[in-house]
Amino acid sequence: MIRSRAAGSVVLLLLVGCPADPGPGTGVTGSGGARNGSGGTAAGTGGGTVPRTGGTGSGGSNLSGGATGSAAAGGSGAGSGGTGSGGTASGGSGSGGSATGGMALPPDASADASADASADASADAPADARNDRGSTGGSSPGTGGGSVDGGPPPGCAGVFCEDFESGAIDPNVWSVNRSSNQTVTVQKTTAAHGQYAAQFHALPNVLSYDLLITRNVPTGLKSHHFGRAYVNVTPMPPDQHMVVLFAGTTGFPKMKYLEVGSIHNKWQLSSQNLAGINANASALSGSSEAYSQPGGAIPLGKWFCLEWEFNDAPDQIRVFVNGKEDYAFTNISFGGTTTGQVGGFTQFGFGYYIWHPATYAFDMYYDDIVLDTKQVGCLP
Repeated sequence: MIRSRAAGSVVLLLLVGCPADPGPGTGVTGSGGARNGSGGTAAGTGGGTVPRTGGTGSGGSNLSGGATGSAAAGGSGAGSGGTGSGGTASGGSGSGGSATGGMALPPDASADASADASADASADAPADARNDRGSTGGSSPGTGGGSVDGGPPPGCAGVFCEDFESGAIDPNVWSVNRSSNQTVTVQKTTAAHGQYAAQFHALPNVLSYDLLITRNVPTGLKSHHFGRAYVNVTPMPPDQHMVVLFAGTTGFPKMKYLEVGSIHNKWQLSSQNLAGINANASALSGSSEAYSQPGGAIPLGKWFCLEWEFNDAPDQIRVFVNGKEDYAFTNISFGGTTTGQVGGFTQFGFGYYIWHPATYAFDMYYDDIVLDTKQVGCLP
């Protein structure tokens, strides 16, 4: 590591990198993580004009199998879901710097392993699943669908919802991205609400990622959005930087994104540009980032309500824990700009990406994920 100072700023040039503990000051530099995911499509009647994601049912049970429904009277297109509208939050401050650096990527990366979703999914999905993304039924046209322009899906607090109550990972909604034999399953041993939640299991001493990434989300979330998820980190995340969730461009791992991450059991928020990743995914010599000082506190070993705000114009990140703002990174300066650093949010990823592995195994659980144009709020 080479450290230099100029005009009161601190710049780090990293040989193998990820955000380190920058200590006091106004931010440093390093390099971030990469991830990917996907969503899916299905049809529904009564929709508007824009298709929305969803799954068609098999026998009217759990959104797996069956033929795609077709549009019916009252709408010219198929789909479920819809967009809402709302205001924005402002205030708070944060500081950070930016620079270029390099980092290693996990070996044996498994990109877009959608087939793994079926193998990992629980087979005993309830017939009355609360999955609000699509239609039910076998080969008949889907019902209950909305559209991106026709309002949110029934029972959904935003424009995108996932509570995993289907008991399985829907390959039409998510792409599974894993490396180094890590696993993601839908299980019912530990859940925040209902019966099911997603579990991401991290093996010890392995540089790796384990992610679910949306395939299709409403375009209304592209420049500014809010999110909410119930999260449980057990027993604790690695001490060094780990990605918790992100929103960014397509093309994993070559992508730009805003990130909610962790370090030292605190939040570390960042803007990342991994577009310069090498073709063999062995280094990120052409990539860079701007990240915050560690702040706030991550609850450990229990469920908590995590909310966030990502804004690309201007670029800023806010984190809320159990309904109260816990940390913020605003006035993000990166690549000579404070706005448009991502260029639009088109994919949303959940799970973890660890650049410095823990010496112990740990689990990340996610439940009740919602994305919207306004702050979602916690469940009662």
